[in-house]
Amino acid sequence: MKRSILFSVMTFALMILLIFSSNSASAATGWASVVAIHDLTGGTTVSPGQPLLAGHSYNVTFSIAIPYNQTNSQFKVSLSPLLQRQGSQFWYVQTPRYAGYNASNFVPGNKTVNFTQIQGQVDLSAVFQIPVNLTLRSVSGVVLHLAQNDFPLITVSVSGGAQVGNVSQTVQDQTIQTYLTTYQQDSTLVSSGKIPSTYSSFVNNILNQSQSLYGSGLVTQATSLLGVLTSSSFPAPPNNSTATYLGVALVVVIIVAVVLAVMGMRRSGKSSVTSSVISDVQRELATLEVTATRYDKNLADRMKALRERLNDAT
Repeated sequence: MKRSILFSVMTFALMILLIFSSNSASAATGWASVVAIHDLTGGTTVSPGQPLLAGHSYNVTFSIAIPYNQTNSQFKVSLSPLLQRQGSQFWYVQTPRYAGYNASNFVPGNKTVNFTQIQGQVDLSAVFQIPVNLTLRSVSGVVLHLAQNDFPLITVSVSGGAQVGNVSQTVQDQTIQTYLTTYQQDSTLVSSGKIPSTYSSFVNNILNQSQSLYGSGLVTQATSLLGVLTSSSFPAPPNNSTATYLGVALVVVIIVAVVLAVMGMRRSGKSSVTSSVISDVQRELATLEVTATRYDKNLADRMKALRERLNDAT
């Protein structure tokens, strides 16, 4: 009798330990793990570590490992309420022989499905679409693109509500991915020799400014700012005086590019930049444009284009 009571107490303690250890662990160490992710929209297999894309549909296979028996209890697997249906149902059971699976009360069209808590493994495939606006936020009329770095695809919980597993994934959108690809390419322009090292501090300035815009969700503006980084805008300076002049000119170009990026945040963006600042920058550009013509016509033309864009915005 005492041995039976002791065994029951030890079993109960082990159950509590497993629940709390799973609840505090990451998705990789909980009951749930990812077997495979297939992008139905793009027709590709998503490699480990790759983000998912807002607006795309996916077929994701999960594996749920149940470490102990408690036949009088159930556990449930739930999709994020934000995910949308793609097709006739969400769930497909890949291991129908799992003892805790009961086909008669399994509703594949629901986002949450239940199983009897029996030790073993059940594999499930979920087919869903990620909302196209999941990464978008509107603040005072400004559309922000914000990656979801820990978006929960599924959660696994036992009777009583304790969470014992989850799978989270990074979700981005095409605008974010375009910026990240452009930034990655532009960050090597100096090291690869496509832009002379003389301009490294200015290139880094632009890269830092773009990262600041990106971090604020202004991803379109960040990508536009990176458009300043073209090889034709950074000719090899023939001497120190030219390098000094071009350095000053590039500072102004950076300032103008940042102003244009901020002004592009919204249709009424020009109200956030005073006309006096715009006029000062225009005058500075006009002066440098005349001087730039003697050294590099491409740079002079670029400064003229920026000055005209500023004029159109006022």
